[in-house]
Amino acid sequence: MKDWCSMVGGPCRGKNCDFWARIKIKKKSIEEMVKEILTKLEHEAGDNDSTPIQAIQEYWECLGVKNRKVLRKEKPDTSEKMKEVERRVLSQAARQEE
Repeated sequence: MKDWCSMVGGPCRGKNCDFWARIKIKKKSIEEMVKEILTKLEHEAGDNDSTPIQAIQEYWECLGVKNRKVLRKEKPDTSEKMKEVERRVLSQAARQEE
């Protein structure tokens, strides 16, 4: 049997734990996360031509998201918030390219 984690109220996931990432996403506003991703995109515009999708993926990884399927199942509200951030980033990035 796996160890019990009192933080998540369930089995310990060890290296796959993304408890703190979920907390960070919950505390940040959608606008704040969108701004952080767009700022990163603008900053890296000339360096490596990162696409908005790559920037979004890197952002979630930096926050500590390990497994989006598990997150979507266990925390649908957090998953929906992430999807809204992604939608807004892609929309604003497309407008900036025009």
